[in-house]
Amino acid sequence: MNQARFNQLKRQIKRGNFRLAAKEYDGAIEAFQKARDLLPESVEILITLGKISLNLGRYDEAIMYFREALSIEESDMVYSNLGVALTIANHWEEAYEVLSNVKEPDTLAKYCLGISSLYVGKVNERTDSYLRLRVDEVKFPGLALYYHKTGQHNKAIKEFRNFGGSWKIYHSIGVENMYIGSLSSANSYFTQAYNRYIETVPQDDQEEKIIQRLEFDMIVTQPVVRKRLKALKTYAENHPSFMSYYSIAATEYEINGYSKQFKEYLQKAVELMEDGELDMDDVNYWLSQVEE
Repeated sequence: MNQARFNQLKRQIKRGNFRLAAKEYDGAIEAFQKARDLLPESVEILITLGKISLNLGRYDEAIMYFREALSIEESDMVYSNLGVALTIANHWEEAYEVLSNVKEPDTLAKYCLGISSLYVGKVNERTDSYLRLRVDEVKFPGLALYYHKTGQHNKAIKEFRNFGGSWKIYHSIGVENMYIGSLSSANSYFTQAYNRYIETVPQDDQEEKIIQRLEFDMIVTQPVVRKRLKALKTYAENHPSFMSYYSIAATEYEINGYSKQFKEYLQKAVELMEDGELDMDDVNYWLSQVEE
């Protein structure tokens, strides 16, 4: 590289760092991209571009820069950055494979390895210790999910509460309360999740599928069974599905046992059932218990 090109490279890196310090991220990316054009084999420039893109939520761009860096240099630094980006982008299997190559992981890499291990079913003592780490870069309830997957639902509830009051967190706490049989608490958290979703998500961005799920969860955890049955029937009329009719059948059984109404709604659920949702031997047994 001649002196003129070297001076130009220094100017672009200086400009990129200045823009970055001023939180002018698009300007920083532009400057570092120009620096990259001048020195395409620079791993440091590619890592910087990847980190900025990651902070802006441009996960695909970040992964692209980190992959390019990895093609130049296979080091802990590059593997760690790529693995973190893959984790944040929910590419669990590849994240696990990439982070497993890091010989001396830092705190962030360990935490992301713990998360990816959880999702690919590689849970062990190391997973537990890694998910107990606290990192500012990844706002993700990894330890809570670990407790959920290992059946430690009371611990999961406590851990989820450390992650604020988003609708997703309220919903997760509601699910954990369902697992421990606390319908009143589950209903309360599902109601908060629904209200928070409606209040915080712009109307144009709200998804009908999510709204229906939150409405259903509020109904199915209604502690007063006759109110629950009435609400479920109304819900099923508007949103017929296996789960809506199966929930009616289960609630009907809770009130009246093996009644003809139980049989009617169970048969409707079976008609809408997909593979694996119920064991037909169980279904046939339940139907056989209904007195004609």
